This record gives sequence, C-alpha cells and structure tokens, in this order.
Amino acid sequence: MRVHKENKVAHKQKDAMKFKTNGNNAFHKQRYDEAWKEYTKAIELKVEDDSFVAILYCNRAAASLALRKFVDAVSDCNMAIALDPSYTRALHRRADALASLGDYSSALRDMNRVPENSLTAEQQSKMRELHRRSKRGNQLDPYLILGKDIGTCT
Repeated sequence: MRVHKENKVAHKQKDAMKFKTNGNNAFHKQRYDEAWKEYTKAIELKVEDDSFVAILYCNRAAASLALRKFVDAVSDCNMAIALDPSYTRALHRRADALASLGDYSSALRDMNRVPENSLTAEQQSKMRELHRRSKRGNQLDPYLILGKDIGTCT
C-alpha cells in the first residue's frame, strides 16, 4: 500500500514538473496566457513540496504580470511567500506588481525585506525609484486594480 502511495506522489510530482516546463517554454515564447494555464495545471495537482509549489506560484505571477493582471500577480506572490518566506524572487515580483498598481510604499517595503547584498544593480536602481515615488505618495490606479487598462475602457 505504501509503495502505491509513493508511486502516486512521484507521478504527481513528475506531471507537475512537466506542466512547469511547458509553462516555462510558453513564457519564453511570450505566450503568457498559455504559460499561466500550464502553471495553474501544475498548482492544481497539489504537490506536497512547498518550495516547488512556491516556484509555481511565482512563475504564474510572472505570467500574470506580463498579462497586466497585477492583482493576480500580487495574490500569487503572497502564496509563494507564505509557502517559502525566504523566496526573495517572490518578494521582487510582488514589488513589481505593487509598483505597477501604484502602491509604491508597499513595493518599497518588499524590496527592503531583501538582503541588500543580493540586489542586482537594476534592482538597486528600482529601489531608489520606488523610494522617490513613495515620498510623493501612492497613486493607486483603480482601473489596473480591476484588471482594466484605461486605454481599453470606453
């Protein structure tokens, strides 16, 4: 009975990895909707490896960012961080999504949680820009929060 359960777990992990790879391939080809769906299939398998599942949520957040679904990206990053609090890529990604929504102070707070010695030059520059913008206050965009681009609203 135990061997059967172990085989089932291994099969589920293998399937999740296949969906993740498919998602990565689609993402690199800029087929973000397809990538989002593949990561979702992997997440729905409910693999019992928190670090792996955190990566899946963070990858899906990247697809959501590319699709301009910033609230969804924040939500997926929240899940990734809950599963693996040390996952700095999820903090970076959530900061990007929050900044895209105009919540600069929250984005800066996420960036400040990352050890400074692990920040790239680009991330340090982004942090300075967030600091500058947060001083002017948040400029939350209700259209983006609703998942709408103001240019597409009539």
